[in-house]
Amino acid sequence: MQTALGTRTVIGQAQGIVMRRYGINAEIAQLVLIRGSQNSNTKLRTVATDLVEAQEQGRLVAALTRYGLGSGSDSDEPAGSSS
Repeated sequence: MQTALGTRTVIGQAQGIVMRRYGINAEIAQLVLIRGSQNSNTKLRTVATDLVEAQEQGRLVAALTRYGLGSGSDSDEPAGSSS
């Protein structure tokens, strides 16, 4: 049961990251995560965990691209920040 709760939590966090990144609602964000999972033949919880860790480490674009969810041309900087 702890594993299921942990999995739901990390998927929810990844969903929030995708929602913020692309300005989409929760339902669409869930579909995006599912698509990334299917594109890479990777379990959804693994995709979610990788996205959450990538966000924390400033490498979100690379992780999104790995799962076919990003273009790779975007910056990992938060919106509104400049170099």
